[in-house]
Amino acid sequence: MKVADMNSLGGEPVISIDSADTFQWDDEADVVVVGYGGAGICAALELVENGASVIAIDRFNGGGATAFSGGVVYAAGTDIQRQNGVEDDPDNMLKYLRLEVGDIVKPETLKRFCDDSAANLQWLQAHGVVFGTKLYTGKTTYPPEGYFLQYSGNEKVEAYCREAKPAPRGHRTLGRGFTGNKLYHALRQTADQSAIRPMLHTIVQSLVVDRSGRVVGVAALQLSRDKQAEHQKYYDKFPPTAPFKEAKAEAAGRAARAMETEHGQLRYVRAKAGVILSTGGFAFNLDMLSQHAPVLTQHYKTMMRLGTLGDDGTAVRLGTALGADTAGMDAMFVGRVQSPPAALLDGILVNQAGDRFANEAVYVGTLGRAIADQPEGKAWLIMSAKDVRKAMRQVVTGGFDAFMRFGAPAMLNLLLGGTKRARDLDVLASKCGLNPARLRQTIRRYEDMVRDRHDDDFSKLKDHLKSLGSGPYVAMNVSLANRFSFITFHTLGGLALEETTGAVRRADGSSIPGLYAAGRATGSIPSRTYISGLSLADCVFTGRRAAQSCLGVIAAENRPSLSLSD
Repeated sequence: MKVADMNSLGGEPVISIDSADTFQWDDEADVVVVGYGGAGICAALELVENGASVIAIDRFNGGGATAFSGGVVYAAGTDIQRQNGVEDDPDNMLKYLRLEVGDIVKPETLKRFCDDSAANLQWLQAHGVVFGTKLYTGKTTYPPEGYFLQYSGNEKVEAYCREAKPAPRGHRTLGRGFTGNKLYHALRQTADQSAIRPMLHTIVQSLVVDRSGRVVGVAALQLSRDKQAEHQKYYDKFPPTAPFKEAKAEAAGRAARAMETEHGQLRYVRAKAGVILSTGGFAFNLDMLSQHAPVLTQHYKTMMRLGTLGDDGTAVRLGTALGADTAGMDAMFVGRVQSPPAALLDGILVNQAGDRFANEAVYVGTLGRAIADQPEGKAWLIMSAKDVRKAMRQVVTGGFDAFMRFGAPAMLNLLLGGTKRARDLDVLASKCGLNPARLRQTIRRYEDMVRDRHDDDFSKLKDHLKSLGSGPYVAMNVSLANRFSFITFHTLGGLALEETTGAVRRADGSSIPGLYAAGRATGSIPSRTYISGLSLADCVFTGRRAAQSCLGVIAAENRPSLSLSD
């Protein structure tokens, strides 16, 4: 019997029915994709182009975090690399990623990801995505305008070079600024011309399972067309890169949820071959964050969440209600942009004890995680006044886009973030609340390594292993609690998967029939650590993998019956 209203539904994450064939559905398709961002749209395209019918559901207009991303895809052995004379292959990529990814996925899964990476890049190109080709060889968080192939992680760091030949594998979508919107728009244009049927401004409340325990559909609240523009405004007000708006973003999320509950019309959508959950992470679910990342939750008002209001943990909520296991839920990307301007890489990072704790020139996510792991998330970047002046010159000469994205935040932190200045280290330590003797000892050891031209502690690149001189000194506050430090974060983990198929997995290793997941809703390749391009590459990889598994179900169910003579 069909549930009549939201009160009857009760917001429960699972609805049990006897049979999908006898239940009263409002719509149906071979596959229902929940979440129409990067992973979801890749899954949907793979499905329809192989003859499946697809309904794609999204809480807002689609796009998710992908549309706000840098538009970088990680891949090896590509035509773009060869065009730039870069010698690289999937095996070399695998050697490097083993160091970054660890054992969050099985070795054979990581190898498949690397082996498929160039083909997945070509798949994106075949669906309208255009990647730039010009190589940037410097150390930067994001390539300057006009450059599109970059070293997007820790490839050049000495410890990694010992295991794998460094190669630029970050392929940036063509365009100005952050180009994730270009990547998603290209895929969306292709999708809009396909047989995919979007259900937008629709939030999935429950999975529907039959008496065998198979997921056979979803129950969702859909807003009428006259409410959708108002609903979208809550989303559009708070892009991930908008600073100082975290409290307002929480209020917008509550208002959107209230609107969905009050005005949403209950719809039951059947999925004959499977449901794919691709709703992103849980950066906008403070309850989940407080459970898995209490330090980040404590400081969320002074940080920027690299996600959207749709990153609310829906996939984890739905999957775990059916007994799904999770992976990497306590792993977070924490990003601290140190460069550009490049001169800031010449300083040294110390914690509140006055101890150096990281290689200052590592990838932005590696650096941010190291800061978050310090007591109370407190850290200072100690520099010479000369290097600060050099950094400011770099800020004003780097072009408008680079200034707005990187230069202006650096200047604001120096001007408003509690920067301390002193001619003497003891005075500087006192102003920062550091132990003067420990700070002097730390800098003395650093100066010794500068003279020896080798960082024995953290293997900092020689290009940035430079003396701090004899003063004056500057200490820039890069603590989590400093809103002008512009530290970002997003979640990495999610539902555990059976890695051959992308099916959602229980703790005992069994798969939940009819349920798959992809992208940042999962504990997949980037669920221990993150480097630029890895997440979008994983969205393509896991989205297409889940789609191919559903296509296998369709093919098996449609095969002709065998005769007795067979």
